[in-house]
Amino acid sequence: MSRYLKVAAFVAVLALAAVACGGGGGGGQTGPTGPTVTEEIQPGGTLRVWMDTDVTAAFDPQKEYFQVSFAFYRCCLLRTLLSYNGKGPEEDGDKVFPDLAAEMPTVSADGLTWTFKLKQGLHYAPPLQDVEITAQDFIRAMMRTAKPEVAAGYSFYYSVIEGFDDFAAGKADTITGMRALDDYTLEIKLTEPAGDLGYRFAMPATAPIPPNPADPEAPLGVAEGHDDDYGRFLVASGPYMFEGSEDLDFSVPAKDQEPVAGYQPDKLISLVRNPSWVADDQDDLRPAYVDAISVEICPGCDQEVAEEKVANDEIDHIFTNGVSAQTARKFSQDPELQDQYFVEPGSGNYYISMNLAVPPFDDIHVRKAVNYAINKEGVAPAVRRRGLRRDRRLLHAARAARQPPRGVRPVRDPEPRGGGLARGARARQAGDGAVEVRHEQGRDLRRAGVQGRALDRRRGVGSRRRSTSSSRRTWRRSASSWT
Repeated sequence: MSRYLKVAAFVAVLALAAVACGGGGGGGQTGPTGPTVTEEIQPGGTLRVWMDTDVTAAFDPQKEYFQVSFAFYRCCLLRTLLSYNGKGPEEDGDKVFPDLAAEMPTVSADGLTWTFKLKQGLHYAPPLQDVEITAQDFIRAMMRTAKPEVAAGYSFYYSVIEGFDDFAAGKADTITGMRALDDYTLEIKLTEPAGDLGYRFAMPATAPIPPNPADPEAPLGVAEGHDDDYGRFLVASGPYMFEGSEDLDFSVPAKDQEPVAGYQPDKLISLVRNPSWVADDQDDLRPAYVDAISVEICPGCDQEVAEEKVANDEIDHIFTNGVSAQTARKFSQDPELQDQYFVEPGSGNYYISMNLAVPPFDDIHVRKAVNYAINKEGVAPAVRRRGLRRDRRLLHAARAARQPPRGVRPVRDPEPRGGGLARGARARQAGDGAVEVRHEQGRDLRRAGVQGRALDRRRGVGSRRRSTSSSRRTWRRSASSWT
């Protein structure tokens, strides 16, 4: 294993895409801290990985909703119409590019019809190396995503497709909004514009499912009969496949089929090269440097022991979020190890959710009052302590969305006429410049776990504030936090 591959052993979970498969789009590889590595990476070898937990749904692409499985899909196992380049956001890693699609889709003027042209001559991994990937295979994947018995993790993402919900409800035999105009042209019609549809079709649930040569009429192809366990019978379209995939036998009933040897839940993942995969002019998103990826899954094991194995060159990569404090100190402070210590920036949003089924959060006015009251700036210290960085654009947008007018006067709106605060709520600007939001349903809010907090303007820290009565909760906010 080359040095560059090894130094990435301590970066965050999505680094597998860069370590195992790299990123497309030309140029040198970019390390997590920013410098570009100009040394050419030599292909070959086996990437040795350790994980302390398995994926969440046994690699079923319709069920998985986990960054670990998403990383394995993108880098290694599955290709989609559009996909990512495996790099950071500063190198367009947050954009989608044509993958199995030959080009970006054509979208009608009203935004309701999307047309994808497919690359031609691409085939599935063994044992279906003679089966070409065609437009109907994506419709098959969407049919499985809609099937209630499969219990897909995010099928509602695709309800915007005409006829998707009717098919899911058993009211139609097909998804009327998806048509294969020919083997290499897929047309998708929507019930309303969805500008992010390309991103939705970069998710693994949309990856093509091949037909079953032994049963061409099977609606779900090789996934037929595998509502609960398709992951272990997955036929890859990416540069890697599960070891033993060539032994899958879809000519026998699903209940009699033997799963791949290369994935044993809670024990191991073994990926080998897919001989059907073609890189030249067909896949510029995945260089696929290594010949194999061997993953040990060790639930409950000591991560520090695995980190020591990395230091001793017994394994190459720990597939977790972060490292132990002891290892972080060792690698960040030792001059001999500092060049192997990386901090991987990630894109994500932390948020506080409200359960709309629990009173009083079923009242939009209460939710608005709580939104006014929560100190969004106050989360910044906690974010920084976790090694994350704020995106001021999001903070400003959130602040603008809840900012009351300057010089707001005391108000009372027991019967709000839309867009107001909560019933029985009031907002005012106190003499010290603080904005106060008061709500008479404080008892209900406390039962739902909402605590009022006051911001000390001098120290900039939060402190609990007791309610003025058993049925009232008051939030005070420094005026400086609104601007």
